[in-house]
Amino acid sequence: MTPATAMPLEEAKAIFRRARVTARLCAPEWSRIYDTAARLAQIGARDPLTGATEAIATLSRKCPFDDEDLLFNAPLYLRASIMVAEAAFAEIERLRSELSGRHQAETRERETKDYAAQCAMLCQRGDFARYLSERHGLEATDKERVAARVRSVLSITSRAELNTDPAAAARWHQLRADFESWRKG
Repeated sequence: MTPATAMPLEEAKAIFRRARVTARLCAPEWSRIYDTAARLAQIGARDPLTGATEAIATLSRKCPFDDEDLLFNAPLYLRASIMVAEAAFAEIERLRSELSGRHQAETRERETKDYAAQCAMLCQRGDFARYLSERHGLEATDKERVAARVRSVLSITSRAELNTDPAAAARWHQLRADFESWRKG
């Protein structure tokens, strides 16, 4: 398989799981040793019981330097790759959890927002009626006329549309923001 050829993801996952186990079992580092009789480079690993370095592979004279370097450093490269992958997995899981939390909060917020009820409550307030008089030409401030003026300003036929029509809800937010700005002077 060439570097440009991708393996199936499931195969890569299986190999990764195997590599994690193997990385824990193999010698933590290998060293370059030399067989003077055969005049060949070898890979050596320290025996954990005796402490002696033993040959575990002999390299062909035709082995290119980069391949030799990869072989000698395989345990180090493998442990580093596993560490980076596990850190990436942890970060992905953290981000998924954060995103899920945000999504749940946004869903709860959408579910708890009853703009029609907010509008009905605001229409009961005297300061809101004064605002409508000053900014939107409301002539009388009885509750029915306040409600009718709000529906007119928001281009809706019923306050219930504030909960079902995103454009109407956006207009409601703008009206409330304008009211709050007016109130603060």
